[in-house]
Amino acid sequence: RRLSSISCARRPEVASAIDVVVRGTPRPLDHAFFRAREGNAVQLERQGKPIGYFYASQGVVGPAAWLEPADAPLVLAAALREAHQQNPSKIRLMIPGVNHAALTAALAAGLKLNGAAHFMTSSAFGRLQQYLPSGPGLF
Repeated sequence: RRLSSISCARRPEVASAIDVVVRGTPRPLDHAFFRAREGNAVQLERQGKPIGYFYASQGVVGPAAWLEPADAPLVLAAALREAHQQNPSKIRLMIPGVNHAALTAALAAGLKLNGAAHFMTSSAFGRLQQYLPSGPGLF
């Protein structure tokens, strides 16, 4: 189960392909925006196959997505480590309520719930249990 990480800039199409599975749509322009920000854009792979990605900037994680529910702990642990290295005093993630793996990882890491936002939709979409948004403005 050896994991490797590479910059999303090396293979920018991979994050969009993961988004098709997890969110139901690619978003190459959004990924270009996130890669241009200060911080890190990380793609995680196992034996050369992508399992997920995350962005972290100044201790803020998001967006992040992973292909299989079983890989949530690996992706979240890597993202939280990166966020901690960037800003140990203020780590932040936005977690959809259905994403129990992210809630569990955040609470286990000692993070606290510190606010709420509402995301309203007329029907279910994607696999939000495998996704962390960047925030309410650019979901």
